[in-house]
Amino acid sequence: MVVDVRDEERYNVEIESIDLVAGHILGAISIPFTPNLDSNGFFLSPEELHNNYLKEFGDKVAENVIVHCGSGATACYILLVIAYASLEIPKLYVGSGVSGSEIID
Repeated sequence: MVVDVRDEERYNVEIESIDLVAGHILGAISIPFTPNLDSNGFFLSPEELHNNYLKEFGDKVAENVIVHCGSGATACYILLVIAYASLEIPKLYVGSGVSGSEIID
């Protein structure tokens, strides 16, 4: 399972302000990073995040989930959120536009 954590508008190719080519990885699902915050800009509770990600990931094992955003920066934020939610941390797809990109644990 590949998870695209960019804003939904970028995933849906409605806007693209960063990448040279708009779009998303074929088969990737969109789980934007912004709903992890409350109205004050703080993380939701660990329990809320835990439940939200359990719904999204279903029965997928973390080692079979790859999180990406294009550069790796926002994806790292999601890994922090997942750890804060006491869930097993999935893999990170580092820098999809950078030479030498790879999937890491």
